[in-house]
Amino acid sequence: MKAFQKIAIFLYLCFAILSLYVFLHEGGHALTALAQGARLNEFDLNFSNAHVNFSGNLSSSGRAVMNISGAALPLLVWFAWMLVMRRRDNPVVELVKLVATMGVLNTLLVWVIIPFLYLSGNAPAGDDVTHFLDNSGLHPLLLAGGALLVYVLGWLLYSRRSAGLVKTFFLMRDPAPWELRHVRAPIVWGGLIMILVWGTSIALKLSLPGAAAQTQT
Repeated sequence: MKAFQKIAIFLYLCFAILSLYVFLHEGGHALTALAQGARLNEFDLNFSNAHVNFSGNLSSSGRAVMNISGAALPLLVWFAWMLVMRRRDNPVVELVKLVATMGVLNTLLVWVIIPFLYLSGNAPAGDDVTHFLDNSGLHPLLLAGGALLVYVLGWLLYSRRSAGLVKTFFLMRDPAPWELRHVRAPIVWGGLIMILVWGTSIALKLSLPGAAAQTQT
């Protein structure tokens, strides 16, 4: 397989993973708002400004749950997926594991860093972490420590349920993993994921009334 074909397949799989992550992130916010009796007005997966918009009065604790659910739902889905996947799979699937793990776990780093900014009064005003700390009343250092613990445990799980970071990297330099028998299934699954994610997003965009009072990114 030629180099540009490998790059195209890699970017295709990365886009599928990114689409699913954003969908689950915004879906986490939406589901927890709906569970508390709010009305969903908008569900937008625009990568530059993905957000949900809802109407309803949520308690401070309810808002805190909604704030953290954007990070929690992708993490839970990733955790379940890693447990059901074979420990050693074909090399392209191992690459998907690595990209998905990096995408999900590295988003936890903002939950480690922003609490320190919050303590100094420099936390970004519109971020989920800032809203969570405002609504929950949890001490920022407890949040940072908990997020760091989950981050470390996540990488330990990856190391137990995969070929490993270094081995996966070197496998990708070998031409054999890019044979059609290895890439066929990931390409099909990537396509199905994007059809599900973007089909659902478009359906929601067409059926929901539009922006109202409260927005969660």
